[in-house]
Parts: sequence; C-alpha cells; structure tokens
Amino acid sequence: MRTFDATVALLLAVFAVSACRRTPTHNPSPAPTAAPADARPPPPPELAVSLRWSEDDGGTAETLKPAEPSIIEPVQKLEVQASARLRNFRIRVFDESDRALESDDVLSETDAGTRDEISLRFPLKPGRRYDLVLDPQTGPLLQDALGNTFPEVRFTLQTSGERQRDAKTPGAAKRRHHR
Repeated sequence: MRTFDATVALLLAVFAVSACRRTPTHNPSPAPTAAPADARPPPPPELAVSLRWSEDDGGTAETLKPAEPSIIEPVQKLEVQASARLRNFRIRVFDESDRALESDDVLSETDAGTRDEISLRFPLKPGRRYDLVLDPQTGPLLQDALGNTFPEVRFTLQTSGERQRDAKTPGAAKRRHHR
C-alpha cells in the first residue's frame, strides 16, 4: 500500500507541477476602445441667412443679418441668400398690418445654398416697418436637403424717409346712414 501511496503522491506532484508551469501567453492587440459614453454626434450646421436689396439706381446695398432691425431704402427688389438648400419653405414680406406683400420670386439653388430674388409689385413705402420671414410651409421647422432642421428666420426692416399718409381710395370713406 505504500507503493500505491507513493505512486499517487508522485502523480499528484507531477500534475501539480505541470498545472503551475507557465506557458508563454500570446498578447493580442488591445481591444478597440469604445467611444466615450457621452460622445454625441456633431451639432447640425447653423443656417446663415442674408438679405440684400437693389436700389433704384441699379446698385445693391449692404448685406444684412437677421439680428436687429435695419434701415433700408424704400426699394422694390430684395434678395435672400440661405447657406443651405432648403426644402418646403416660403419667404414672405409683411407690412405693418401683417399683410403679405405681392411679389414675383425667382428661386434658385447654388452650391452655396438657396437664393430667392423677390420683386415686389410696389416699392416699399418710406418711413414704414416691414418683416421679411423665412419659415416652413408645413411643419414646425425649416429643413434642408440633408434633413437638418432650423428655426424660422425673421428680418425686421424700417424704410428710410418720411412717412406719408396713404391716399384714401374712392368709396372707402364711411358713409352715414340717415334714418
């Protein structure tokens, strides 16, 4: 029985030594690092919109940004340039009574974005306030060809010159009814 015990002890020792023997480990390349959990996609581009106008003498005036009210000449031609190719939008000019002014527009797309040349039916009146609004035709936000969304853009314009009274149109005067 001693030989059996000695044999078992020897086998256990051999097994223990072989199990503890270090084998060279293969160092695989480190696992690709995952993006940080707080990584966000880059923000969508800003929509830059500018307004130019053509003066009666054929010149064009400075470019305006929609930051603050601007004083312009009482012109008939306006040009709006947007830095993106917009979809499903409209550009309108409103008078002080929030009535849209009649115009003929020529819309074009360029590499630089969307351009709208607005020819108003009548020139803007001196000494008046107008709003030029670029907004979505449907939906809550403007959208470009890439699916980026933008809020509406509004220019507040004040025409130079002295305000003139509107001429009364015939038949517009109130008539008194006698009983």
